[in-house]
Amino acid sequence: VGESLSAPHQVGSACIYDAELYHWSDGRHGYDLCVASPREEGSRPRSVSSADPLLLHDSDGGGVYLIDDDFERPAENAGFWSELVNAERSSACGANQNLPERGDYYTVKNTNALVFTGVGARQATSVPVNVSFGGTVMFYLKMGPIIPSDEDIACLAAFTGDILLEFMTRASREWTEIASYPVFKFRGHGFKFVQEEIPIDARTNGTQFRISQLSFDPLRDHWAIDDFRVMARFDPMWIDSSEFERRKAVQGNHAKLVQCCYNTDTCSVFTRASLGFNSEKCATTVTGFKEAKSRLNLDELIVVYVCVISVAKSVYGRLVRGISTGFKGSIQHVHPTTNAEDFPKRTFRIKPNPSWQYTASSIVLGTFAFSGYWLFRSAGAFAVEGKFLTVSLLAAFFDMKNIITLLSQVLHLGSPWKSKQAKVQIDLHPVRGFLGVEGKPPIPLARIARVDLQTRTFYILLATNYVLAGFPLAVGSLALRSLKLPAGTEFLPTLVGSFAMLRELFGLGAFARISLALFWIFSANNENRDEFGRSMMRDGLVQQCALWAFLSPAIMFVHMGRQAEPVSTEDGLLLFTISFVSGAVLAAVVGALRGLPVCTECILARWPGTTCLAISFEDRINCPCLFTMSFCGPMHTVQKLLVLTVDDYLFRDLLQGKAMRA
Repeated sequence: VGESLSAPHQVGSACIYDAELYHWSDGRHGYDLCVASPREEGSRPRSVSSADPLLLHDSDGGGVYLIDDDFERPAENAGFWSELVNAERSSACGANQNLPERGDYYTVKNTNALVFTGVGARQATSVPVNVSFGGTVMFYLKMGPIIPSDEDIACLAAFTGDILLEFMTRASREWTEIASYPVFKFRGHGFKFVQEEIPIDARTNGTQFRISQLSFDPLRDHWAIDDFRVMARFDPMWIDSSEFERRKAVQGNHAKLVQCCYNTDTCSVFTRASLGFNSEKCATTVTGFKEAKSRLNLDELIVVYVCVISVAKSVYGRLVRGISTGFKGSIQHVHPTTNAEDFPKRTFRIKPNPSWQYTASSIVLGTFAFSGYWLFRSAGAFAVEGKFLTVSLLAAFFDMKNIITLLSQVLHLGSPWKSKQAKVQIDLHPVRGFLGVEGKPPIPLARIARVDLQTRTFYILLATNYVLAGFPLAVGSLALRSLKLPAGTEFLPTLVGSFAMLRELFGLGAFARISLALFWIFSANNENRDEFGRSMMRDGLVQQCALWAFLSPAIMFVHMGRQAEPVSTEDGLLLFTISFVSGAVLAAVVGALRGLPVCTECILARWPGTTCLAISFEDRINCPCLFTMSFCGPMHTVQKLLVLTVDDYLFRDLLQGKAMRA
């Protein structure tokens, strides 16, 4: 800009579309014009997000300033005027001190204006400009004050001589008035803003503008203008033109190249593949390029979080079992036996439906295979990149682990691809009585709270949630990143990855748990609401809320450590408060739900649509608060729901004690 803004330029407000890129490039990249005039600054969102670089726009379709003269440069260097008569760039009448609509970067001190004095004509005529699609003429006007101040002592008082704004086209060759400005309205010590819409007749590709004073007293009636501008609007169809599409594609590819050079979150391995990215291009094609930081993108980081959750759960589980058994070996699910023959005991079998087992398995495995194929196909030559390959294999491992759990423990398919019957055993011994399901720990009968016959809708809900949980969420979150998602749906890969973290944290029944939790939270049944209230009063809930409340901000700030921009003290305090309260509320909800039968264990070996038995029982888990890893209170008691499809009515009767009484 130099010492003045008197040069052809485009003026607008800048919006940052990639904060990381803007920060790491020291403000050279990551932003674009998004509002044609800072006057509209208050009407746009404070944060702007777009998959493509932002485009100049405003309520009238955008435009460019063809004339913008602040009269700080000599007239011969401005190039905006074809004729100046009795007009001089000086400080005789002061200068406009109102900040023009040039954004925050306008730091040049404004000292001069265009002052009109002398005998004869007083006028300024612009060069011809293209305003075919309309626009506006804007300037600041001042008439000499009756009583001058020290700053405008040479600006003699104006009593007569209204000011005219006119236009002339090549076709008309005569001046036509746009507006006139009476002396009394603009006389004073300050400049007043004027803005006029360009008339329809003036909208040509060669229109001149003239500001003049036709009648005046030569010895006085001084006046001045400052910050004179003509803004021409773009063709209303400019955004639909083929040339625009071509330039948009070129600009978009260059913006993506810069993002990949700086390795921001918005550049995935798929973007590199589509660009044919070569890091050697960065130094030659990107202005002021500095070596990028090596880091994981958000979707890749989610897979790492899944890995951390899985490892933490595994280590904790092994530690609990080790302390419980004195590190002599793992606990085996051995069903107890009784020698007494006076108590009923029976073995039942759940007959599977192979067509349902194979259909559900094919859907899940087919989706996994297609997602993996699409993932590596989209990555192209970058599929063997060390970081991407490692993250992809980790995602595939966790997805396959959950698929195997779904096939073997829920659908109850044997290996290899073989339908099998699940064995269920009941022993009604008064001391050592238990319910044993093949592959699961035995359940003491004393801990069974109730047995209910559930509807087909309940079975369909559980089957749907379990099959959805078996989908390749981790691989899918990476594969979705390769698609050009519609505007407003760019969050989908992160959302799917978040579901993968929930599944790893709460197990394959995570979605079923959420569905049942919503039923309890929003239940209109008074009995259910009372049960939920009693669960909220369990001992230890306050301690759990306090623990989660302090852990949540710590986890959030660890994650935010990867952000490029520093967080201000005010924003940091706000984020701490939000995460603190959110952690406490989440802990209260999770703690209350532990006292309700929402944690499911299922054998869903039949087509959805049949009835099922829902067995609610109490499961005591070892307390993580004690070094002894022993049961320490109601807060570490979980109400679980075992869902089985056993046709034999004797099974339900035995659990309810009817056969015993008979």
